[in-house]
Amino acid sequence: MLSIEHLSLLILRLAFGGLMVWNHGLPKFRLLLEGIDSTPNLLLAVICELVCAGMITLGLLTRWVSVPLIFAMALGVYASMKSSLIETEVPILYLAVFAVLFLKGGGRWSLDHYVFKSRTKSGQW
Repeated sequence: MLSIEHLSLLILRLAFGGLMVWNHGLPKFRLLLEGIDSTPNLLLAVICELVCAGMITLGLLTRWVSVPLIFAMALGVYASMKSSLIETEVPILYLAVFAVLFLKGGGRWSLDHYVFKSRTKSGQW
Protein backbone atom coordinates (compact mmCIF):
# COMPACT_ATOMS: atom_id res chain seq x y z
CA MET A 1 0.00 0.00 0.00
CA LEU A 2 1.09 3.53 -0.60
CA SER A 3 1.94 5.76 2.33
CA ILE A 4 -1.18 7.87 1.72
CA GLU A 5 -3.31 4.74 2.23
CA HIS A 6 -1.70 4.09 5.60
CA LEU A 7 -2.29 7.69 6.58
CA SER A 8 -5.92 7.40 5.49
CA LEU A 9 -6.42 4.28 7.61
CA LEU A 10 -4.82 6.03 10.59
CA ILE A 11 -7.16 9.01 10.20
CA LEU A 12 -10.21 6.73 9.93
CA ARG A 13 -9.15 4.73 12.99
CA LEU A 14 -8.43 7.77 15.13
CA ALA A 15 -11.50 9.74 14.09
CA PHE A 16 -14.19 7.07 14.08
CA GLY A 17 -12.72 4.88 16.80
CA GLY A 18 -12.12 7.89 19.02
CA LEU A 19 -15.58 9.32 18.43
CA MET A 20 -17.18 5.97 19.16
CA VAL A 21 -15.29 5.73 22.46
CA TRP A 22 -15.88 9.34 23.49
CA ASN A 23 -19.49 9.84 22.39
CA HIS A 24 -20.92 6.36 22.88
CA GLY A 25 -18.67 4.06 24.93
CA LEU A 26 -17.78 6.33 27.85
CA PRO A 27 -21.35 7.52 28.58
CA LYS A 28 -22.57 3.92 28.60
CA PHE A 29 -19.64 2.90 30.81
CA ARG A 30 -20.61 5.64 33.28
CA LEU A 31 -24.17 4.30 33.36
CA LEU A 32 -22.79 0.87 34.09
CA LEU A 33 -20.53 2.14 36.88
CA GLU A 34 -23.27 4.21 38.50
CA GLY A 35 -25.54 1.19 38.54
CA ILE A 36 -28.31 3.07 36.73
CA ASP A 37 -28.61 0.30 34.19
CA SER A 38 -26.91 -3.06 34.42
CA THR A 39 -28.65 -5.06 31.71
CA PRO A 40 -26.67 -7.51 29.60
CA ASN A 41 -27.39 -5.33 26.56
CA LEU A 42 -25.62 -2.40 28.19
CA LEU A 43 -22.65 -4.57 29.10
CA LEU A 44 -22.37 -5.78 25.49
CA ALA A 45 -22.67 -2.20 24.23
CA VAL A 46 -19.88 -1.08 26.58
CA ILE A 47 -17.63 -3.91 25.43
CA CYS A 48 -18.37 -3.11 21.81
CA GLU A 49 -18.31 0.70 21.89
CA LEU A 50 -15.58 1.19 24.50
CA VAL A 51 -13.25 -1.80 24.30
CA CYS A 52 -13.52 -2.69 20.60
CA ALA A 53 -13.55 0.94 19.46
CA GLY A 54 -10.57 1.66 21.72
CA MET A 55 -8.67 -1.21 20.17
CA ILE A 56 -9.52 0.10 16.70
CA THR A 57 -8.22 3.52 17.70
CA LEU A 58 -4.93 1.91 18.72
CA GLY A 59 -4.92 -0.35 15.68
CA LEU A 60 -4.82 -3.53 17.77
CA LEU A 61 -6.55 -6.58 16.24
CA THR A 62 -8.32 -4.15 13.93
CA ARG A 63 -10.01 -6.68 11.70
CA TRP A 64 -11.22 -8.87 14.54
CA VAL A 65 -12.66 -6.07 16.69
CA SER A 66 -14.32 -4.37 13.75
CA VAL A 67 -16.74 -7.32 13.40
CA PRO A 68 -18.72 -6.59 16.61
CA LEU A 69 -18.86 -2.92 15.67
CA ILE A 70 -20.12 -3.74 12.18
CA PHE A 71 -22.81 -5.92 13.72
CA ALA A 72 -23.77 -3.21 16.25
CA MET A 73 -23.96 -0.55 13.56
CA ALA A 74 -26.03 -2.83 11.32
CA LEU A 75 -28.46 -3.19 14.22
CA GLY A 76 -28.39 0.59 14.63
CA VAL A 77 -29.23 1.08 10.96
CA TYR A 78 -32.06 -1.42 11.20
CA ALA A 79 -33.45 0.16 14.38
CA SER A 80 -33.40 3.66 12.92
CA MET A 81 -34.77 2.79 9.47
CA LYS A 82 -38.29 3.80 10.46
CA SER A 83 -36.96 7.23 11.41
CA SER A 84 -35.74 9.89 9.04
CA LEU A 85 -32.62 9.51 6.94
CA ILE A 86 -30.90 12.05 9.19
CA GLU A 87 -31.12 9.66 12.16
CA THR A 88 -29.99 6.72 10.04
CA GLU A 89 -27.02 8.59 8.59
CA VAL A 90 -24.66 8.24 11.58
CA PRO A 91 -24.93 4.45 11.96
CA ILE A 92 -24.51 4.08 8.18
CA LEU A 93 -21.31 6.14 8.28
CA TYR A 94 -19.89 4.14 11.19
CA LEU A 95 -20.89 0.90 9.46
CA ALA A 96 -19.12 1.93 6.26
CA VAL A 97 -15.92 2.96 8.03
CA PHE A 98 -15.74 -0.16 10.18
CA ALA A 99 -16.37 -2.29 7.08
CA VAL A 100 -13.44 -0.56 5.34
CA LEU A 101 -11.23 -1.19 8.38
CA PHE A 102 -12.31 -4.84 8.35
CA LEU A 103 -11.34 -5.17 4.70
CA LYS A 104 -8.11 -3.15 4.77
CA GLY A 105 -6.83 -3.73 8.31
CA GLY A 106 -5.15 -1.16 10.51
CA GLY A 107 -2.40 -0.16 8.12
CA ARG A 108 1.29 0.32 8.75
CA TRP A 109 0.77 2.89 11.51
CA SER A 110 -1.02 0.55 13.88
CA LEU A 111 -0.14 -1.82 16.70
CA ASP A 112 -1.15 -4.69 14.41
CA HIS A 113 1.76 -3.89 12.14
CA TYR A 114 4.31 -3.85 14.95
CA VAL A 115 2.97 -6.80 16.93
CA PHE A 116 2.16 -9.17 14.07
CA LYS A 117 4.53 -8.10 11.28
CA SER A 118 6.63 -11.23 11.69
CA ARG A 119 3.59 -13.37 10.78
CA THR A 120 3.04 -11.90 7.33
CA LYS A 121 5.20 -10.35 4.66
CA SER A 122 3.38 -7.03 4.44
CA GLY A 123 2.34 -6.62 8.08
CA GLN A 124 -1.32 -7.08 7.14
CA TRP A 125 -3.46 -10.12 7.93
